[in-house]
Formats: sequence, structure tokens, C-alpha cells
Amino acid sequence: MIEILLIFVSFLLIVCLCFFAADIVPIFLRWFKRIHIGRYTDKNVWRDSVKKIALKTIKKMPPVPVTDREHYTLVPKLKGEYFNFYFNTWQVAALLSAQSDDNEAIAAAYAFLDKEDWSNRCYNTGAAMFFYSMLEAGLEDDGKLQAIMADFVAKVTAAAGDKALPYTLQTGEHFVDTLGMVCPFLIKYHQLYGAPEMFELAKRQFDEFYEFGIHEKTDLPVHCFNPDSGMPLGVYGWGRGCGWLALALDECIGLLDGKDEYAAVLKERAEQLIKAVLHHQNDDGSFSALLGVYSSRHDSSATAMIGGLLCRMGYREEAEKCLAYLMSVTRRNGEVDFAQGDTMGIGNYSHRFDPMPAAQGFALRLAKKLDK
Repeated sequence: MIEILLIFVSFLLIVCLCFFAADIVPIFLRWFKRIHIGRYTDKNVWRDSVKKIALKTIKKMPPVPVTDREHYTLVPKLKGEYFNFYFNTWQVAALLSAQSDDNEAIAAAYAFLDKEDWSNRCYNTGAAMFFYSMLEAGLEDDGKLQAIMADFVAKVTAAAGDKALPYTLQTGEHFVDTLGMVCPFLIKYHQLYGAPEMFELAKRQFDEFYEFGIHEKTDLPVHCFNPDSGMPLGVYGWGRGCGWLALALDECIGLLDGKDEYAAVLKERAEQLIKAVLHHQNDDGSFSALLGVYSSRHDSSATAMIGGLLCRMGYREEAEKCLAYLMSVTRRNGEVDFAQGDTMGIGNYSHRFDPMPAAQGFALRLAKKLDK
């Protein structure tokens, strides 16, 4: 009887230790890795460290949480509810976009393409960003990629109809995220394969958002809006939302400049956004998770994304300030810290600020743009 009791107690102890470790170990590692954070003073050394982590990450994507939950996480982790594929698509995309000239990074991204059953994946805006990064890496002639993209374009066409694209098929709201994830792909796809309907869809995406999603006084974008009523949803000036719009304008201007008159429209909108966000750039060069909210935490992902557009449009001094902030929040191993976690719903913004693969990619991308 005593032996059975000891076995039972031992079992309970092991279970408790597992639950304890699943929660406490990540918290301890976060604290430990932040010791001596922001000690980089040489930009070249910093960039090399950031690139090393970016390459390591794209080769083996870490499990990035899609919730703020930090307690009792063992069961959700085991059930696969703590992370998801759709979140990873744009994480890999951001990493590859900063390393499109690196064969190891391209091979790692292709392995991600190769292992997934894309035919059974529903419409996903993050996939468009992933495909765009693959095209930017020079894989436009790859037969497997072409077939997967053709299937995706068919899903996009069905989802949009004669209107703009929703973020998901389940909700139908039009999010600012979609601009950064989808529009560069649509334009690039048209340029490579001759699909003018995709270019027209990209323009509809921009034009509709600028009709319903921009604050008439501050010129800041709203998180999303209802396409039927035009009602804005979420908040105006969400930091990474401004980043998604900045990314869309940055990439699409680069694709269209000197090739189509719509580039002039996007440049005007870029200047409008820059004027709006620079009013909220913090003294340390960062942009906050909620622009205009004094108590809002600074967000490395928003800072890196907005910095890219600043660089594109010739605001070098302001972009350099963004880079200085990113250096100040880089861990000693090269991980860029303090990126806001994944948004969990309209108006439900993450309170988690940790390293994020996409923020790593956006930071490296900004450094490379400034080098040019």
C-alpha cells in the first residue's frame, strides 16, 4: 500500500514539475537573455548578429505563441493550440524578405513550402506574403511554387469577387494587415505572369481602405472596418497596423515606381502616412504599440516596419533613429526583443512583448535598406 502511495505521489510530483517547467522556464529564460540587452554600438557587428539569428530562425522556426497566456500552458502546447500554421506563414516571409540573397535562407523557406499540404489550406492572407518573399528571392520559375500560387490566386479571386479582400473568410472584415500581406504579392504576380486582374485587385484593396479606413483628422489607419457598413473597428493608430500600411506602400512603390502611374498615388499616400506617424515617434526613435497613447509600450516590430518606409521616401535621419532603437533592444545573442505579440481579435491587442521572427526579419531588412 505504501509503495502504491509513493508511486502515486511521485507521479503527481512529476506532473506538477512538468506544468511548472512549461510556465517558469520560458519566463526565466526571458529574464536571463535580457541581461546586458542593448550593448551593441557597432552597426556592422549588430547587423551580423541579427542576421545570424534570422538565418538560424528560418531554418528552424521556434514555436511563437499566438496568445498572451503564460500560466497553465502545458496542455494547450501539447494540443497544438498555442501556435498555428497561419501565423508562421508571415513570420517565415518576413525572415526571407530580409535574406532573399542568402541561399541557405531560400532553401529553408522552400523546405517550409515543400512540407505543407497547401491544397488543403484555406485562404490565408499570410500565405500571399510568403509567396511574395519567394518571388523576390528569384523562384518565379519554380514549377511547384507556380502551381501552389495558381491555386491560391483562384482562392483569392473567389474571396474578393468584384470587391476587396477580407482578412479571413470567416469574418469578412477588411484589416489593414491585408494591405501589407497581400498587395505586394498581387502586383508582383501580375508583373511576372501577366495577370492584370490581380493588379486591379491590389488597387481596389488600397483605394477601399483609404476610403473607409483612414482617420479624417489624424490620417492614421484603423485596425479594420466592416465593408458593408463602412464602420471602423478596433483602434486608429495601432502601431503594427501603421507598420502593415507602411510595408504595403514601401514594397508597392518599389514595384511600380517608373512602371505605372499608380506609383504616384502611393507616394502621396506614403507622405501622408509619414507625416501622421512622425508626430508620434518617441525620443528613442521607436513607435509605440498604440500611437498617441503615452503609456503604450514601444514596439520593435512597428518601429522596423515604419522605418522601412521612412528609408524608402528619403527620411534617412528618422529611419536611422528607428535603427538606433532596434539596436538598443537587441539581446546580446542578436535577438531583437520587445515586439508586440499576435493580435487575438479586433480590439484585443497583445500585452506580450518578446522576440518575434517577423520583427527580426523587419529589423534586418531596415538595416539593409539603410546600407544602400
